[in-house]
Amino acid sequence: MRTRNLLLWLLPLGIVGLAALRPDLRNRAMALLPRSEKQPAVAHAEETETEADPQESARMVALPVRGRVVERGPFRLLVTGAGRVEALRRASLSPRVGERVTAIGAREGSAVRRGAELVTLDRRPFEIALREAEAQRARAQIEYQAALLGQPEATDETKQLLRHRSGLSAADEAVTRAQLDLEGAIITAPFDGWVARLDANVGERVAPNQVLTEVIDVSRLRIPAEVLEDDFAALELGAPAAVRIPALGEARFQGTVDALNPVIDPGRSTGTAYIVLENPGNRIRPGMYAEVEIGGTELGDRLVVPRSAVLERDRRLLAFRARKGRAEWSYVEIGLSTEREIEILSGIDPGDTVLVEGHMTLAHGAPIQVALTP
Repeated sequence: MRTRNLLLWLLPLGIVGLAALRPDLRNRAMALLPRSEKQPAVAHAEETETEADPQESARMVALPVRGRVVERGPFRLLVTGAGRVEALRRASLSPRVGERVTAIGAREGSAVRRGAELVTLDRRPFEIALREAEAQRARAQIEYQAALLGQPEATDETKQLLRHRSGLSAADEAVTRAQLDLEGAIITAPFDGWVARLDANVGERVAPNQVLTEVIDVSRLRIPAEVLEDDFAALELGAPAAVRIPALGEARFQGTVDALNPVIDPGRSTGTAYIVLENPGNRIRPGMYAEVEIGGTELGDRLVVPRSAVLERDRRLLAFRARKGRAEWSYVEIGLSTEREIEILSGIDPGDTVLVEGHMTLAHGAPIQVALTP
């Protein structure tokens, strides 16, 4: 009996010692203990793991992250806006006269050169009117010359009076009008561009000044971008603008501020900045929705970090910086900001490497492997 009690007393000590030497046997050893004697062994195991945490941390694999060295320098405020793309040049074309359409020289969506004939009306009535006007002018010219022979020393004032009496002045005007009507029977492209609209059919009779077609030039475009009233004062003529067309993916197009509307819309609390940009390859089409970032006032000697560097935890802002191969967080105070950058007032020093990628779930002191970004 005494031997059995001694064995029961020594057994836990032996099992615990064995578990300390062979952690993989701990569970098997625990299964041999009576229920009432398992708790002390568990408590001892927990203490052992807690004490091993620093050594375990040292053996952790360094996490790959990306960082950027921050320095003081100029900081340009960015103003954001949005609008619909417009053609910088467009022309709605109509005939000077009314007649039947005899020919269509283009179709919607086709490229045209300056002077190309787009719509032609029946010219015969206007050719006849021109010949009649020219004949009337010839008769008036004869009457004028006859009157002038009787006054060989007529002054300029007298000659002008004779032109009116003979009907020569009116005849000249009639010829000019007939020539304009004849020319107006053909609608031509006023510049190189694209036919955006064509409302005419051969045989159809059209009225004078009826809009039949529209030509646009898409080589240069304009965006009337709405900007918040509070940001409008930071804009300047000629400021650079980056334009993104969501329909074209993430590509960015460069433009400039060409004009600033002097009136603020009181209902929307916005102003309009007109952005002009080139259209390489004619990828951008009028009517497309555009987002713009306009360079505003430039501020000097500011410490600025990428927006991705600043995180929020427990309702406080912080940034991670790399220190001796580990991530060190620092609470920061921020100033002005743009869509891409944030001004740092305190918490980060010039020359620090702040983490900008791969740091969202880092803990303070975590080992890291930093790759620098420009």
